[in-house]
Amino acid sequence: PALQELTNLRFHDADDENVLFYSKVLGEDVVLVAVNLDPYNTHAAHLELPLEELGLSEDGEYVLEELISDREVPGRGRRFWVQIQPESPAEILRVKKRD
Repeated sequence: PALQELTNLRFHDADDENVLFYSKVLGEDVVLVAVNLDPYNTHAAHLELPLEELGLSEDGEYVLEELISDREVPGRGRRFWVQIQPESPAEILRVKKRD
């Protein structure tokens, strides 16, 4: 549902200018998207997660589920690292809070 709305788009910091990072939130439905804007080269970036919007604390643990590859990556804190290949130019992530 969050991806279907038009008014819930927020952009967030990524430390590589070739990586666009944004979120769409609708209630409990949170989707984070990182896109490689360069169609020819791999790019890596640290993403600044909007912890407050996600209901997470600075030291809280979470799991990011990458929805295209069905991969799960544990995380902690505000920064999350991604490496995005031209062959698969986006990562679509859902946050799972750890109990």
